[in-house]
Amino acid sequence: FGLQSYALGRVFLQLNPEEVARFWKGVPFAASTIPGVKLRIYSSDFERSRRTTQTGPDGKSVEVELDRRRFTFFRFNPSTGKFRANELEFDFTPSNPEVSIGGKQSGGMFSSTTSRHNVDPSLQKLPFFEQLRSWMDRKTPALFTQTIDVNTPKWDSPWSQKLLRLGDHLRWLHRSTMIPVVAQADRSVLPDYSEFNRVAPRLDGGHLTASQDINMLMDDAQCLVKEDSGFLLARNFGYWSRRQNEVPESIWRKVEPKENGQLLTLEQALFIATSFREDQLANGETNYPVCRTNLSMVNECLDSLKLYATLSPRQRELAESDEGLGMADLGGSQRDQMLSTALKLILEHYGCTYELAKSLALNGFGADQLNNFRFTAKWKNRVSNYAVIGKKIVEQPTSEELNRQTLWFGISLSKQERITQFIDLKK
Repeated sequence: FGLQSYALGRVFLQLNPEEVARFWKGVPFAASTIPGVKLRIYSSDFERSRRTTQTGPDGKSVEVELDRRRFTFFRFNPSTGKFRANELEFDFTPSNPEVSIGGKQSGGMFSSTTSRHNVDPSLQKLPFFEQLRSWMDRKTPALFTQTIDVNTPKWDSPWSQKLLRLGDHLRWLHRSTMIPVVAQADRSVLPDYSEFNRVAPRLDGGHLTASQDINMLMDDAQCLVKEDSGFLLARNFGYWSRRQNEVPESIWRKVEPKENGQLLTLEQALFIATSFREDQLANGETNYPVCRTNLSMVNECLDSLKLYATLSPRQRELAESDEGLGMADLGGSQRDQMLSTALKLILEHYGCTYELAKSLALNGFGADQLNNFRFTAKWKNRVSNYAVIGKKIVEQPTSEELNRQTLWFGISLSKQERITQFIDLKK
């Protein structure tokens, strides 16, 4: 795992049993290299050099040792079952130890996860893995000797970015060979499912037989297959965990616009944010390419949308004012959502200034630390085209821009720093 994981391991050893219990409930923690913090990380646990070159008083370049101060924010999310660590580092020069000359943020070792690893030998002895062996038999493709009809039209993907699900590939295989196929029906897509070499086989090495095509699915997509009385049974490698992340079609029908490419309305965006679990929207392994609906923008603003959905008309008026909505303007559950929104932006998206990072590392994530946060939600148009008429610069929105409105969310963390997000919606 490297030095970074070793450093985090040393942090966990500093937690007492009560803190460990709070961690599993989703309470975030901060560790740092600065003096006085309860949870320490050490510069020796990181590989990046702390030396830089600067110009001295005589105009010559000299090498100096930087005072590099690091922070690691980490949190377990019970709703998704994932652990996130976000690292911030700030550099100070010995001649000016109070002013940071640069900051850097990274997602950390655990910012994302993947299931595309070889199965550990110790796990291969489990009964569940034994049951999977018949689905991974490399002799199965040879049982399907049908020739592919190379004139079968390429499957026209209805999904965004024209990605193809495993089911789409299997549907094409059925149409080109008439092999009966039984497979899962879900919206799960893996990034490398999008372009498989199937057309004009004599020109670019595409597949001529069903066995070649099935071998490709097993090799490139880790598809699990089985033969049963001439039927091809197929599942993707994450079938058992992905079924838990599937959203019922009854919900999809309420949020998907009927017209291809149509933007979401505010009501639809709020419905998605409050109806879908976070792991259904943002599961890195499932990677939904939702038909005609871009969920990535909803996911980016997920916590802000959840908070906005709870606001009364009066609270929305306050959020749209210059002062914004403070903790004192919110009810108990709304304050929790405000706190969650701010923390997610700091821990997983944008980071924060050195002053706030130092305060959180020294004093924790209590309400006293975060009472100054303010929330704003303002409607603004985003226009890309302008024209000069006389001495004035005039907006010239495109037809697409005329049909959309942009909702900007802002979190003021202090007087000096503010984080903003936006989502484009249908007028």
